Amino acid sequence: MTEPRFKYFSQQNAGLNQNKSNARRIYFAIIAFISIATFGMIFFYANLIPLHVDEAGYWFNFTHKTLANRNLPNAQIPNHTLTIYGAKLSLKLFGHNGIGYRFPVILFSLLSAGAMYVLARRFLQSNFKASLATGLLLLNPWFLHYAHELRGYPSYLFFVLISFILLERIFKKGDSLVLWGLLLGVFIGAYYSSMGSVVFI
Repeated sequence: MTEPRFKYFSQQNAGLNQNKSNARRIYFAIIAFISIATFGMIFFYANLIPLHVDEAGYWFNFTHKTLANRNLPNAQIPNHTLTIYGAKLSLKLFGHNGIGYRFPVILFSLLSAGAMYVLARRFLQSNFKASLATGLLLLNPWFLHYAHELRGYPSYLFFVLISFILLERIFKKGDSLVLWGLLLGVFIGAYYSSMGSVVFI
């Protein structure tokens, strides 16, 4: 009597484990699909949509000539500096098209998704939860909109996430000159992602 019962429960456990394994595969397949679809859409719309008035008229044509424009009266200061000046390089690589102008923003969007996974993995100690956090970021309308627009928000998000990762390392490992140096570099990156400009050096 005992042996058939044991065999029955063993089969049940094996079935449950198989179901969990299948569910896990389906879950990660969905996350992979979300990731591929999101970045495919970002590249597609970045190339499809012409630069609008903010991107072309102000962010690029004003900010990328900061020194020349430093004495012009303007209600706003140069902005989104890092990605604007990054576009100078990407335009040479990809040409004068949507990808050429917006590649720095796309790149920082990709890096932000990776940084989100690393940060969530460190705090939550779970690949499942870290991938869920990354998947939710990739479905966020705000993230999707600014991931293909020539502004500094994706780079700013990236540096903020990296700063949390570095702070976590500092709290766990104690003071380290290398970590503090990296944190300073991240601060400079975040500054030049938002309101920073060469005119303020």
